[in-house]
Amino acid sequence: IGTVDLRGHGDDVELTKIAGQVTISGDYTGTVTMHDLAKPVRVQDMRTQLEIQQIPGEVRLERGSLDLQNVVGPLKLNTHDTDVELDGVLNDVNMTIDKGDVEIRPARVPLGKMNIRTRSGNIEVALPESAHFALNASTDHGEIDNEYGDSLTQQTQGRGANLRGTVGNGPDVVLNTGRGSITVRKTNAEQAGPTKAA
Repeated sequence: IGTVDLRGHGDDVELTKIAGQVTISGDYTGTVTMHDLAKPVRVQDMRTQLEIQQIPGEVRLERGSLDLQNVVGPLKLNTHDTDVELDGVLNDVNMTIDKGDVEIRPARVPLGKMNIRTRSGNIEVALPESAHFALNASTDHGEIDNEYGDSLTQQTQGRGANLRGTVGNGPDVVLNTGRGSITVRKTNAEQAGPTKAA
């Protein structure tokens, strides 16, 4: 199938194995599922604006949650009341979330740049052991849990905290929450990849 342009309202949408560009705009009250899409994808509804270059894996968007597995960026996301789980991504990630928790497991190196901001919500990032990056993580009102190691330096500021450090020579990883906790941890290659059986 070539280019797909969906507009309007509806319940569930499922798109699979599309060779051309995909645009979804409108308001869908059910689940939007996309997998095996070879070209750029753009989703725009009342709550979420999402742009991804390719989806070799799967993206599942429903009210209150967005689950992305094995995608190719640059990825741009702007969303309201949504929890986001990103498992396996190549290239840059830019997310702005009004309210929602974020879990990111890039799974592969080299990392792309990451800029993750939520006004209210927890952020958890699991980075591959061999990853190189420059981290700047901060919460205005909450705690930071550094499970990565001594290369990152943590400070408490008022009711918040920040965590900074450089591991090798890599891209900027910026994590910021207004109200919530941040966890940065290390994974080995076996843990980092998708665990679901084929």
